[in-house]
Amino acid sequence: MTARLNYFLLVDLTVLKKVKLHGEDLRGTRASALRWTACRIDGCSFDGAVLRDLRIWDTTVTDCSFAGADLRGAVLGSWHKRRRNRWQRVSFAGADLRDATIVGALFDGCDFSNARLNGAQFEQCDLRDCTFAGDLTDVIFDCRPRPDRPSPAPLRDLDFGAATFHHTEFRDCHPQNVVLPEGVTFIPAYRSVARRALQSLALDTSPEATILRAELTLTLQGPGTESGATLYNPQDYKSENPTLAALAHHHLTS
Repeated sequence: MTARLNYFLLVDLTVLKKVKLHGEDLRGTRASALRWTACRIDGCSFDGAVLRDLRIWDTTVTDCSFAGADLRGAVLGSWHKRRRNRWQRVSFAGADLRDATIVGALFDGCDFSNARLNGAQFEQCDLRDCTFAGDLTDVIFDCRPRPDRPSPAPLRDLDFGAATFHHTEFRDCHPQNVVLPEGVTFIPAYRSVARRALQSLALDTSPEATILRAELTLTLQGPGTESGATLYNPQDYKSENPTLAALAHHHLTS
């Protein structure tokens, strides 16, 4: 079924199933609690739209723009019936994606420049050729294997060079040509590094060692692969305690 929806129809029609949208100008649309399943959306503009609590399943979005859109609390990745959402060449520049749920989705050629991603979690997603710029606070890229999720893919050709990380996490990732902000690095084979650090810290009774041991122990308790990498951002430690930062640097990077 092909539907061509104007602004007024979209406001009233909150549930779309097996719908094809092509070339629609839906800029500035205001609608909440939309539900899209098995749709194909191509060449549409949702710039500046307010689409809070949008939930999408088994849908492909191609050559579209959500620049400046309000997508707070949206479900952009759902892994519905083992089928993923696909976002290809989509702009989220300046969009509000705070607290978005993003599980098992493909993002290929997408632009997240200056998007508000506070609290967003990219869980078992396939990220390729994407750009992130601006502040990334409390964002998680979780690439750990899970039996109920798609097999995590390597992070490929991602550019974070113009981003600023604040407590941003990459868990068990396998980066391929990923550009990070200055001073931020990946720790490859993180689980073995963490185990060695715990051995070295065993007799250290300082408060900072206690904090670092707790962090490392918690990480090792969760799922992960021996080859997976984790992000190391010294600023996250420095903001807590300069002594903790020095201790983490010594045990995690040497």
